[in-house]
Amino acid sequence: MTTGSGDTAVGYGAGDNLTTASATTAVGWEACYYVTTAAGGDTCLGYNANLAGATDFNETVIGYAATGNGNDTVTLGNPAVTNNTYLAGTVILTTRTAPTVSSNAGTGSLTNGTDNAGIIATGAASTTTTLTYAFPFGTWSSCTVSANNATALPYVSAISKTAVTFTYVTTGTPTLYYTCFGT
Repeated sequence: MTTGSGDTAVGYGAGDNLTTASATTAVGWEACYYVTTAAGGDTCLGYNANLAGATDFNETVIGYAATGNGNDTVTLGNPAVTNNTYLAGTVILTTRTAPTVSSNAGTGSLTNGTDNAGIIATGAASTTTTLTYAFPFGTWSSCTVSANNATALPYVSAISKTAVTFTYVTTGTPTLYYTCFGT
């Protein structure tokens, strides 16, 4: 290492070819071995775990012979992993793209929201709105809809991996709020 600070290497050959790095962590036999210059904030954990490119930054690679996928990514496992990936507890997904309205029989429209919570502004009776999610959950375990107007009677009529359909009957102009939980 000729230039860098805050770096850690543990294991035979870990970070062995790094000449320039900052805040890089290499743990395991030849972890980050093929990287010569790490831009910073990178982590290689596991036997022969390596970054995708020599100048990548904020890249995390975990697993036996795993290769990263570039800047600002986390890679778990290598291509030989063909079975399931198991994560315990609640998995929280952030910085997701908001859903879009793919079909609408009335005047409902998405005004604000994320993949699992938001607002549907409505203004017509007997309207059906289907929201299609840009990054779908594997399954929906529950979904609720509430309204700011007592005359609105919304209910969820269909839930799939990629969309939620809301059907509602109203005599006013309520705002419908939706919250969905997936696993």
